[in-house]
Amino acid sequence: MILEQQTLFSDDQALSGTSAVASDNVLDLGGGNSGVSRFNPGNGNPVRLLIQLTADAGGTSPTLDAVLEMADDAAFTSGKTTVATATTLSGGKAGDRMDIEFLPSNITKRYLRLVYTQGGSSPTHTVKAGILYDVQDNDFGG
Repeated sequence: MILEQQTLFSDDQALSGTSAVASDNVLDLGGGNSGVSRFNPGNGNPVRLLIQLTADAGGTSPTLDAVLEMADDAAFTSGKTTVATATTLSGGKAGDRMDIEFLPSNITKRYLRLVYTQGGSSPTHTVKAGILYDVQDNDFGG
């Protein structure tokens, strides 16, 4: 997989508890000073989003949900909107991925982040998430 440090939402971010937790990093799509009213990451090309566990989940019956949010400001106090929701991950082993395959085309705000919510009893997850150039596929057939 090809990942870039500047486009990571989470880099082995450790999650614990059941409260909603924002990703460690907020992505700034720029363009705010030029009068651009629509931010277009990828400029017409699909932009992949990776959300992957980097360690086995802990706790009893752990689940993980993630939503992609956009906002007018980096603190997410102005114009916060959910733009995509990942499929729920139940249990989870290192390498398991959640599905927001592509960034949606309806991004109209400058800032993006992920927000994670865990379920179960004493859940723990460790997550890497970010914009991805392309997926790795080691299925060589046979």
